[in-house]
Amino acid sequence: MAWSRKSAMFASLAIALYLLGLVLRNQQLVTVAVVLLSFLTWAAFMSNHADVSSSGRRIEDADSDEGIQLNSIVALRKISSARIFEDGEIDVTLRLQNRSNLSKIIEVRDRVPEVMRIKKGANYVLMELGPQRETTISYTIETPLRGFYTIGPVCVRVQDAFGLFHNEREINLYDDFLVFPKMEDIKDALIKSRVPKIFTGAVNIRNPGEGSNFYNLREYIPGDRMK
Repeated sequence: MAWSRKSAMFASLAIALYLLGLVLRNQQLVTVAVVLLSFLTWAAFMSNHADVSSSGRRIEDADSDEGIQLNSIVALRKISSARIFEDGEIDVTLRLQNRSNLSKIIEVRDRVPEVMRIKKGANYVLMELGPQRETTISYTIETPLRGFYTIGPVCVRVQDAFGLFHNEREINLYDDFLVFPKMEDIKDALIKSRVPKIFTGAVNIRNPGEGSNFYNLREYIPGDRMK
């Protein structure tokens, strides 16, 4: 559990009112301070007992329709391809479900490899997810370098209804994919010979050589010596 700026301001205000009430001997200020501190304590207690655990399975180890869950928050990811060539694109779809009977203010970030570029969409969302509702995050990443990469985990931050405290955990949901080297068609490659191969066999070259250099072999003609 972590404190937000709002909860820190409430706590500072409550302490200031309490001290001011003691100095001025004002019972009303002390009462207001006690009420604020009691409210913060209750909110912290409720936030500390919700959505604090996470499972640790890869997607292939889980039911494809079940997903991985952070108590009442369930995540399920699908990628368009597990094998792709360099400079290709992978479409990622992350589905989030709220299986509780209360609304959740969630902040979600799907972690992608640093060398990958997000071409379309976003891997981050901040929203309120209603009870028994689900939402979908879709984005496209480019694969500029070959290698073996992993998408995940999913970082989830759940705030309480008042925005005073939040719990941040990682859902251990991973998807692996392999990027192969880019293939080129050699027909389009600009590979030229120093001597144009128009005719087969011996071809005269422009560079003159010595008279004793080997030039060519001719066909055997009857009457030639065997040497």
